[in-house]
Amino acid sequence: MHTRVVIILAVLVVIAALGSGCMESGSISNQEDRKSSESVMPASTPYYTVVPTMAAASRSSTGYAGTSEAEGSDLIKQQIIKTGSLSIEVTNVSNAIDVVKWIADRSGGFVGSMQVTRSSGDRLSASFTVRVPAERFDEAATSIGQLGKLKSQSFKAEDVTEEFIDLTARRQGYVNLREQYTKVLEKAETVKDILSVQEAIERNQIEIDRIDGRLKYLTSRVDLGTLSVTLQEPEPVGADEGFSFTPVVNEGIAGFLGVLSAIIVLVIALIPLAVIGIAVYAVYRWRKQKRESKEVHQEQPASPPTPPK
Repeated sequence: MHTRVVIILAVLVVIAALGSGCMESGSISNQEDRKSSESVMPASTPYYTVVPTMAAASRSSTGYAGTSEAEGSDLIKQQIIKTGSLSIEVTNVSNAIDVVKWIADRSGGFVGSMQVTRSSGDRLSASFTVRVPAERFDEAATSIGQLGKLKSQSFKAEDVTEEFIDLTARRQGYVNLREQYTKVLEKAETVKDILSVQEAIERNQIEIDRIDGRLKYLTSRVDLGTLSVTLQEPEPVGADEGFSFTPVVNEGIAGFLGVLSAIIVLVIALIPLAVIGIAVYAVYRWRKQKRESKEVHQEQPASPPTPPK
């Protein structure tokens, strides 16, 4: 009985040892594969052979390789750009502007470019932009819309999450490519290879800077919503009542100038017709005088013969 137990234990120990050896050999093989894949390119390899690896680096940096796009999109939260416009009729534009500034400051934002104009009847109107944090955008828009009579409003929410993901992936791909270029530069031996790699690195950095600028712009638009506001005062009541002599004089002068302008235009337009008429009349008079003189000459009696002496 004891002999059987010893034999069974010995078999189990042998099986365990064999399994451990297989696992260690597999681990060593995987490590060697990773080391070989991470090895630096030889100095003789041209710099442009690194370019095809950028796409793979871009996909792996965002979790796209071997996964669905949803897994990669989880790395970036939803990015929404909020914009809107309000047209409001208020009793006093100056006071309303002060209230809008207070609302923007309370919401953690600010009032941007502004234009104030004064129209007929001493009416003021103002147009400006308000930038407020996205999470306070709806609250600020509602508060501003209650300042007076709301004439019109419009709002828009633009989802730029996909563009964020694409730009982030492309940027990471360029960063990975820059690291590989740097390793190639360390191995370069000739001046031609060094200059070629440095030129590639500069082009790579330009693309990274361009993507960073676009990401910075989008981030600013996402973080702060943009609200375009137009304020205007109402038409004064009874402004057209009563008689005023000045408008009558102005209308009379305008009418006189209008008639005078029409006469001048008519005279200038008739000059060619007048010239043609005068020429035709002159020809007619000349032919008439010639015909009359001929008739008179024919009607005169012949002179009597002279009597003989």
